[in-house]
Amino acid sequence: MEAAPDMLWFFAQLEPLLHKDENLWCISAWNENGVATYAADLTALVRTDVFAGSLAWLLPAELYRKELLPSWPKGNWAQHLRGRAVSAGRQCIVPEISRARHVGRETGEDSAHAPSKAAGRDAAIFFAADGPSIVDLAQGLLGVAGIWREVYREKLLAGLHASVHLQDLSQLPLLSPEVTTGRQELQAPPEFRGFRINFKSSSSEPDQETWRPLAAFLGLSEAVPPRGFYDGVLRLRWGRDGFLFLVSSASPLAKQEGKALDSEAIKAAPRISLVAPGVSILFARAADVGRSCAALCSDVQRSCYAADLSFLNNCRVVRKYLPCTRAGSCEASNGQDQPAFVVPRQGGKGGICLYSQDVLRYPPSCDAAHADTRRLCACRRPLLAPALSAAPAAAPAAPPLSHRASSLSAKVLGGLLGMGAAEAAEGAGWKPGLRAQPYLPMPLAAFAPKTAAAAQQQRQQQLQQEQQQQHQHQQQQQQQQEQQQQQQQQQQEPQQRPGQPAAAAAVAPPVMLVLATGDRAEALRRGLETLRRARGFDPGRVLVSLACCGAQAVESRRLLEAHFADLLLDLRAESPDAPPQGGTRLLKYSARDTAHFRAALESALGGHFKGLRSVVVVEEGTLLSPDALGFFTQLEPVLHEDPTLWCVGAWNDAGLAPYVADVTALLRTDWHPGGFAWMLRSRDFLQELLPKWPEAEWPKFLRQNEVRKSRQCIIPEVSRCHPSGPASFPDESLLRRPERAAVDELQLPVLWNQELAVVDLGDVRRMLPGPYEQLLLQDWPGGEGLALSSELTKLRALATVEWGNWRLVLDDGPGSWARAAAYLRLWPNKDPVIRGSYRGALRLRWRGGVLHVIQIGSPLLKRARLTTSRKFHGKEFPRHPPLLRAPDVSITVGKVGESCDEACSAIDSTDGARGCREADLLFLNGCGAMRALLGMDACAECSASGVGQEQPSVVLSEAKASEESLAIGSCLWSANLAVPPSCEASHQRMARLCPCRPERPLRNQSVLAASNRGIPRAMEPRGLVDATLPSERCGAAFGNRLAADCAAHKRWCCSAGMWCGNSSSHCVSPESECRGGSSPLRFCGAGWSLRVPEFGLSPPAAR
Repeated sequence: MEAAPDMLWFFAQLEPLLHKDENLWCISAWNENGVATYAADLTALVRTDVFAGSLAWLLPAELYRKELLPSWPKGNWAQHLRGRAVSAGRQCIVPEISRARHVGRETGEDSAHAPSKAAGRDAAIFFAADGPSIVDLAQGLLGVAGIWREVYREKLLAGLHASVHLQDLSQLPLLSPEVTTGRQELQAPPEFRGFRINFKSSSSEPDQETWRPLAAFLGLSEAVPPRGFYDGVLRLRWGRDGFLFLVSSASPLAKQEGKALDSEAIKAAPRISLVAPGVSILFARAADVGRSCAALCSDVQRSCYAADLSFLNNCRVVRKYLPCTRAGSCEASNGQDQPAFVVPRQGGKGGICLYSQDVLRYPPSCDAAHADTRRLCACRRPLLAPALSAAPAAAPAAPPLSHRASSLSAKVLGGLLGMGAAEAAEGAGWKPGLRAQPYLPMPLAAFAPKTAAAAQQQRQQQLQQEQQQQHQHQQQQQQQQEQQQQQQQQQQEPQQRPGQPAAAAAVAPPVMLVLATGDRAEALRRGLETLRRARGFDPGRVLVSLACCGAQAVESRRLLEAHFADLLLDLRAESPDAPPQGGTRLLKYSARDTAHFRAALESALGGHFKGLRSVVVVEEGTLLSPDALGFFTQLEPVLHEDPTLWCVGAWNDAGLAPYVADVTALLRTDWHPGGFAWMLRSRDFLQELLPKWPEAEWPKFLRQNEVRKSRQCIIPEVSRCHPSGPASFPDESLLRRPERAAVDELQLPVLWNQELAVVDLGDVRRMLPGPYEQLLLQDWPGGEGLALSSELTKLRALATVEWGNWRLVLDDGPGSWARAAAYLRLWPNKDPVIRGSYRGALRLRWRGGVLHVIQIGSPLLKRARLTTSRKFHGKEFPRHPPLLRAPDVSITVGKVGESCDEACSAIDSTDGARGCREADLLFLNGCGAMRALLGMDACAECSASGVGQEQPSVVLSEAKASEESLAIGSCLWSANLAVPPSCEASHQRMARLCPCRPERPLRNQSVLAASNRGIPRAMEPRGLVDATLPSERCGAAFGNRLAADCAAHKRWCCSAGMWCGNSSSHCVSPESECRGGSSPLRFCGAGWSLRVPEFGLSPPAAR
């Protein structure tokens, strides 16, 4: 027997009912009628008069002792328990989707003496081996609330009396799935209402003579007594939202009118093809030869379940969907990659269709593939579990994502209940309130030595501390430059014992060197403002070195002299060293910046900061966390104690929002996080780097192993800095769409600390080589060490894994990391190592657990004494990643006109205030994410938006009569990450979908006013006209807007240099040739960075 992940939780939820309902005597995890055709809802339950055991079941212990053991049979105990004398009129509860299944059969002991037939029936039972580990049965329309005897009987009668009686099996509406060979969005099959078939029987328990042909017709077990009947009625799911009732003519629940079918009428009925609710049939394209159904279904954001394939595994279905062209057309074969079409090869056998005849040994598999076949696949939407309404204290309090058990479209729901459009949209999933609880109830701070009371006090005092700091900074600005220099001379080098938190010792932070290229004056201002607000800021320990010849050097100089005169300024007047000859423009700009960096280092370490042991380098436009100075201060002693350390970085390249949660956690990495903000020993600059400083590409130079010398860096789990935007060059065409897309996909989603001004990192000596390896392998709090992890053997499991400590072992071959990185949304290149990795291993949060992504050649596997039974190659990874959120993130729907800041602050949480983070919004920003969280009918229509920052959201209010706008119930996601979704934004006609984390102080009360602009039906260039833009400008550098004069002169294309026009140089880009030329209805040109299909870019949540 194989158990589903939630089997024990299934029994735990139903055990109280077993003791309270005197008409119940067992709970079973096995449903013999739960074949894929009739299974779709994880929360649905069924009452049955027949004992449903034989795999896993629950009975009261007292019943065993008093009733069963005294009369225990000598043989065939299961059939004995199915007898009426034993059940005594009591029922059992079984799930619609089984929580257990047979792993194999002993063919010699098979009770039906037909092992292949039994194996085929078992293979057809729907079973979610990789399903959620917690499913709240209280949330479904057919769940715990409706399984009490009186309620269940009332609901069954209501459905039965409302059903349509069918006089003949030929009247049964066929289930015709959508069929495709492409990757377009698959459509669900049509909805059906209730239907009823009456059949002749002498008692409420169906007769064998009539039941067996009817069971064979419907693909059910022919065993007697028939399974699943309640008072002579069997209810089966038929279609997405309909039901089929099989009613014995002798049932006390049966209506008297209507013809009852006999065995001859049933046998004479023509055979029909059966498919599961919501399943679509997909035939692999010619380009997808050799790919598995799991991979093909993933391409269309669906999942493959092996039981669904069983109903395709016959020639009648195969001939219907496959182009079987050769004589014989369909042949029996043996293989788990079937049914499939054999691709014609030169000199080979092709053009035929195959099905597997021996399902006992070769049951159809979603993961199987053959190099010469195109598979026929059944794809259905992934099974998601509803949010928990309440859980026992001993059970985990964090549920998986929410999902309505049996959802109706907004149109149908509104029609049935007489609702208005807005009420119907709310009923279809957009009703304000909490949708998913966090996986972990409290904020993570595994390494902080504070008590819970102290941590709570810190949160309450934080806002007041920041206000006091701001007042102090204003006073410091009024001091004269001479006084600042005098203070600098009086500064003493801090003496701090390694491991002692900065909060416990009055020490000065390391000195900071800010590199200003002079290309982005506004970005420089924003970065310096965050530095000024950081706790522990001392203007006398900050040197800003401004290059002479940047595109905005004059503006930058004026800015520094007017607003940052209290800082140490190095305003260079001379030209930098001559760039190398013959290089590209990009290389020349890199040479310019590399030369400036060297000159700035020489000025800082030979003058202003001479004799100080460390320096923090900050690049232009880097935004710093409020605790950034404290972060570097706490780690500086370890940097000098440990010769195997190379640097301390404030940026985590792998720190995307779903992968991080603990601000106290630190990591060692072989990757130098050059860029943004990082700290190095002064002697390493002077003795090792400056003597062999490169002419260009200084970040690549620092990452070379001959420079790094196998030393490592310390980085935080949650970053302490963030870029204010993409890098800028005097010539904007150098920043092409792929580079801008990389910023959107790999930097914008990184979560950084924007709130906490004081973070105690705990005993930082844990980062020394020996203690850190022990921590990583064995001692990570919560049992999250690598040596304690479980091996993943199926990639599909990552889509549903919610808890636990897991490791994913990757092949070291070419291309493996690039494909894995695309699935994980991380940097695809290994230059020379995976960014953020330590000895070939990368540690990520994965929902409520942790995932170690480790290369097969990593020495950590041997040191942890781990064996590997499965390593994954790049080609095995699905094209689309799963929906993810961090362990401390909850999901809520705001009220109409409410921002996510307001929606999150309204959550009644026991762990303190909650707030929204922009990085988390990106992982909800897509149609698939919204529907997965709120139900497949939550978005009647889903569109991309190029304006506004209040996405993802739904329209819930009528537009003005004169305004052409999206209809109520329409969802919007932001395709314009040049102006990304914001937590502060709102719209008077929209409700927002919001992620909420703990420990964010409330924003100031000057909340942004809700927008009331029009909501266009489509995203088009004519809808992005902005009169404030400079003449003839457009594209990503201008927020993906178009100047008014461009529209007036009908210049809709945008060149790589961000100029509008209609020529081929304006309209054609490497990703799109722009067929049809300039148009107000489509985007053309390399200047646009919108995430639209014609540019090969996906929604952030779906990429």
